[in-house]
Parts: sequence; structure tokens; C-alpha cells
Amino acid sequence: MATAGAGAGVVKEKANASGEGRTSFVEGWEFMQTLGEGAYGEVKLAVCKESGDCVAVKIVTVDGGKEGLTHESLRKEVCILKMLRHTNVIKFFGQRTQGSTYYLLLEYADGGELFDRIGGPDLQLAHLYTLPTRNP
Repeated sequence: MATAGAGAGVVKEKANASGEGRTSFVEGWEFMQTLGEGAYGEVKLAVCKESGDCVAVKIVTVDGGKEGLTHESLRKEVCILKMLRHTNVIKFFGQRTQGSTYYLLLEYADGGELFDRIGGPDLQLAHLYTLPTRNP
């Protein structure tokens, strides 16, 4: 995976040739679409214009309030993501910050939402995505 250039500005607005708004993430990378949204932010697809490499960028804003995302909870999430190394777990490539907004660069996995694949609210197929446990 190509990495985003250090020292480049994080977000710049621009329009493409067709007039649709696209956002340049860092020099050479462009946000193409929103992949999902959550309580604290959204996940966007970023594509390297030169190589075509794709990453998912989780964009969250820390507000520090009791109800919102805190710097400490985000720090814990990043720490856990850095420790996880398994072929069945999304890879963490790094992070960038701009003010109180954090950009977590993650491996892009196409195919839709895992939640939709494992059976929705009742999680009927969850057992297919879990590892068997060993009894001591």
C-alpha cells in the first residue's frame, strides 16, 4: 500500500472535471465516496491517484464531552488496532490529525457491511465468523 505523503495538507476541497465535489485527502489521494456512517463520524474510501491503491479512512471528531468521543477512548482504539495482526482482521496503516479531527487509515475491504452478512439484528450467521474456542 502506498502511504500518504508526510507534510501534505490533510483535507482540501476541489471539484472534478464532471463538476461533482470530491475531496483531496492528502497530496495524491482523493476521497471517492462515503462507505458508512456512525455515531461519532464516517468512513470514506480514499484512492491514490497514481497507483489506484484504496484505503478506508475513518474520520472522527473528538469533542471531549461525556456523551461524545474522547481523546482517551480514541487513543485506546488506535492502540488496539496497532496490536491486531491477523489475516481476518482489518489492517491499521496509521493516523493523521487536524485539530480535533482524527483520520484513521484502515485496510479497505469491499463487499459491504459485515453486519448485513452475518444476519442483521439476530446475528444468525455470527458463528461462521468466529473462531472455535479450546477448553483447557
